[in-house]
Amino acid sequence: MDFIGEVIAMETEDEVRRPARFTWRGRGYTIVRILASWRDCSMPAQVRRPRFTMRHHRNYYHIQTDTGDRFEIYLDRGAKNPEWILLKHLGSAPVEADPPPKP
Repeated sequence: MDFIGEVIAMETEDEVRRPARFTWRGRGYTIVRILASWRDCSMPAQVRRPRFTMRHHRNYYHIQTDTGDRFEIYLDRGAKNPEWILLKHLGSAPVEADPPPKP
């Protein structure tokens, strides 16, 4: 697992803004599967007197791309201009072997 923490350009689908494709470091990736998703509305850690305006407003996703790579991304809805962040590279999916030829 590698921490990345970079803003990415994301294309979304549907009215719910489901992530579909993104560009990272000049390379395009198509999301073929959303493995998990969740919301984070927690307060930041290590703040003695948090205020409501400091609350996180993020939608997280574990995704798999057309290259077999797995990433953790999130949509930061709390920013003035919501932005997508590529947080971590989680590794690659196991490559499926070709089925044996039929006799």
